[in-house]
Amino acid sequence: MTDREKLIAKIRALTAKTVAAGCTEAEAMAAAEKVAALMRDHAVSETVIDMEKASIGVKFDVRSIKTRVCTAVAHVTNSAMVHLREGRDKTVIYVGAAPGPQIACYLHDVLHRAIEGGVKEFRKGAFYKARRSDKTRRKAVEDFVDGMIRSLVCRLLLMFRANISTARGDQARAALDEMFPKARMVRPKEAKARFADATYAGDRAGARVNFRHGVERGGVAGLIGKAGA
Repeated sequence: MTDREKLIAKIRALTAKTVAAGCTEAEAMAAAEKVAALMRDHAVSETVIDMEKASIGVKFDVRSIKTRVCTAVAHVTNSAMVHLREGRDKTVIYVGAAPGPQIACYLHDVLHRAIEGGVKEFRKGAFYKARRSDKTRRKAVEDFVDGMIRSLVCRLLLMFRANISTARGDQARAALDEMFPKARMVRPKEAKARFADATYAGDRAGARVNFRHGVERGGVAGLIGKAGA
């Protein structure tokens, strides 16, 4: 936990000291004054205090085309995301109003597992096996993944279109900027397709993924908040 995260945790603990929670009026007033001073002295906004965050470990780098999945997941859950690397450990953190970040991690896991499964099946196929070098095989997998990601992202946006709120997304991005002031924008590398057949295979694989059933059983749909809310 960073110093800023400790500060935010302290502020949240102080805001919980209310009369309704069993504190005296004097204790609640003292806590409120301390909160105001901490927020003023450390430039912490109310938006950050109201936000939650959830993280999930990843194997890919920040410039991988797989980060497009993370961006889409953040968008449909009215969250914002940041990709962190500490040594060999890589993590994606989602920030937003609850339960957005928790739902984002769930969707993240579902979609990336689907991609991993799709790649395994693709490597068993005739097209992949027909490539004669490690380089062309890697490129075939990259094109397959690109096609699968495009398909999954389109389905995700369609499925959650009624939940997307520009206002909530903006608040999440503002909170993320405040939580991670040193973070910078890094664009995923451009996918330059070489094997159209691999891309089409990825698109078809993405269309076959039955993530709607898992989402509905998990109680995800409808929990994020309607657009404009």
